[in-house]
Amino acid sequence: MKRLFPFIAALLYLLSQTVLAEVRNDGLNKQPWFHQSFLELADDVHEAADEGKFLVVLIEQSGCPLPRIT
Repeated sequence: MKRLFPFIAALLYLLSQTVLAEVRNDGLNKQPWFHQSFLELADDVHEAADEGKFLVVLIEQSGCPLPRIT
């Protein structure tokens, strides 16, 4: 039971975040927490660390059927 609660809480959080996603005209997702960058990953890592955040590198492919399946 101790392991079940964190799993359910994480699942509910992730499901609530997918509702906030919007799809751009090019077919890619746009999350409210996305940050436009100049793709200098070292600078982005330092900026995220200064703000107490983590860096996520997301690779998407326009037209990928996986988001429609899940």
